[in-house]
Amino acid sequence: LRVSVNVAMDSLARLDFPDLVFARLRAHGLASGDLALEVTETGPMRDRRSTLETLSRLRLHGVVLAVDDFGTGYATLAQLRDLPFGEFKVDRSFVHGAQHDATLRPILRGIVGMARRLGLQVVAEGVEDEADWHCVRKAGCHLAQGWHIARAMPADELPAWQRRWRAPAALARLRQADPPVIAYIENDRVLLDPRTVLPEQEDDLLRALRGLPGD
Repeated sequence: LRVSVNVAMDSLARLDFPDLVFARLRAHGLASGDLALEVTETGPMRDRRSTLETLSRLRLHGVVLAVDDFGTGYATLAQLRDLPFGEFKVDRSFVHGAQHDATLRPILRGIVGMARRLGLQVVAEGVEDEADWHCVRKAGCHLAQGWHIARAMPADELPAWQRRWRAPAALARLRQADPPVIAYIENDRVLLDPRTVLPEQEDDLLRALRGLPGD
């Protein structure tokens, strides 16, 4: 799993900021790629040169850099042009309800299309219901976050949530395979014909099994 941490743009003007980040990663036995810094700009960038140097050091060491809440406040196109971001988070004001809003929907698709052409991974914020979920998938978002997926939870509840979330998707992929895997749930049991399971489908099958009640 990757941990995302919000950081203000002002903090990035400190040239010792990368060293502080790397020290904390080492202290916890984490790789640089395990951390994403979500940069929120609440005011004009005061020291562009120092900020660019700090972000470049972090990016070169493998830390994921994300522009947060794009479309609001001081998050601008100039950031995408000048700073080494790898991830792009679309603000919830352009996501929630876009499926049923003839104005929001093309704006969302335009933002996502631009980000993808720039080679950025796109995250949709504020996915709060099934309509939002289908809308951001159609728009081409790589990732989504919001209450439709999960609310905030204690860390020790995360493994169980992962099993519940992955099992239905794994079963859906098995059923849609060509040739299809003969599998379905009946009275909390998985019934299948093992001859229909290909080697590359075994991981999905295990996820489905582990997600059953009583696991």
